[in-house]
Amino acid sequence: MNKREKKSFNKAIKKAEKLTNPKQINQLLEQAEAKAKRHAKRIEKLWDDLVTMISLVKAWVRREYKGIPLKTIILMLAAIIYFVNPFDAIPDFLVAVGFIDDATILGFVLASLRNDLQLFRDWQKLKKPISST
Repeated sequence: MNKREKKSFNKAIKKAEKLTNPKQINQLLEQAEAKAKRHAKRIEKLWDDLVTMISLVKAWVRREYKGIPLKTIILMLAAIIYFVNPFDAIPDFLVAVGFIDDATILGFVLASLRNDLQLFRDWQKLKKPISST
């Protein structure tokens, strides 16, 4: 992560710390899902973890999934804010390179939260009923 990315990501963390309204969080998650779908090929390697992270935050907002520290949720929200923001360290409208910093930040956060994502996946599996067919 370079200095510009770090500075922009720190701003995203500050925004995430202030984000308390479930409706606003859900709107942010919808924006992230839409952007992820538009750029699915570019984030192919991050796709599963990004989808899991968004699902985890949704479950946390609904108060279904509680086994995660607030600090981790803030880090996830900050990564999503950074991802959604078109004017981060490298603006997204710079077609050739504008998405590189988004992928860098997402990759960094997702890698650092790999255990939390796996715990959530395990929780999801336990939550789903097993069919007898």
